[in-house]
Amino acid sequence: MAVDDEQFDAAVAADREGRIDEAHALLEQVLTRRRDELGPDHEDTLAAADRFAGLVAQLGDTDFALAVDRDTLARRVRLHGVDDSRTLTTASSLAATLAQVGELQEALRVYDDVHIRRRDVLGPDAPHTLDTGRNIVALGVALDAIDLVRELAQESLERHRRVFGEDDPRTIDAAHQFGAVLRGAGDVVWARSVDAEVFARAGRVLGERHPWTLRSGGALAVDADLLGDTGTAAAWRQWLAERQG
Repeated sequence: MAVDDEQFDAAVAADREGRIDEAHALLEQVLTRRRDELGPDHEDTLAAADRFAGLVAQLGDTDFALAVDRDTLARRVRLHGVDDSRTLTTASSLAATLAQVGELQEALRVYDDVHIRRRDVLGPDAPHTLDTGRNIVALGVALDAIDLVRELAQESLERHRRVFGEDDPRTIDAAHQFGAVLRGAGDVVWARSVDAEVFARAGRVLGERHPWTLRSGGALAVDADLLGDTGTAAAWRQWLAERQG
């Protein structure tokens, strides 16, 4: 049995409930003890390191989080190989932290490698594969690399609909991304149609004040502006102001 299992579980629970500082303190103790008693390469130590890096990134110490992720990834590659699911989870964590610090091109490179390997190992419809695809599309939009991700964005939405159904939050997110890609490609009329459907579905499934519903309202305001419909754009911004205030 792993050292400090109960403390580790308590840290995970605290993280899920948003008590980040408490989770950080617990995991730091667990990680230190596991490194001392089990060794830095033990699977339980590496599992704690994965969690710890994510918490450190949330708390703003991204340099430390990157160092932990890189160390854990190097150990996993050496111990398990590049295609192991645990290695790919750590690589995905590293990519997320890279994106958080603004290293978008490097994050995209890591996510792309993870995506290729997950498609090969898990299959194109596996939830982890689809999650990675959405991460790549998000970075492509942020980098204005629309041509790079347009095909993936459309394929991603089709797969999400088939695997999870129209109302799953992951599908709603994939549809929002597709709208952003269409807008970036200049297909604003199509983007507005997609964004309107996303807005209606997000409001019904997630609630009117959910951040994803609000971002869809913001997307519709941008669509209206780009189409020269300033009155509709103003109405959407007023709607947003009333719910964000």
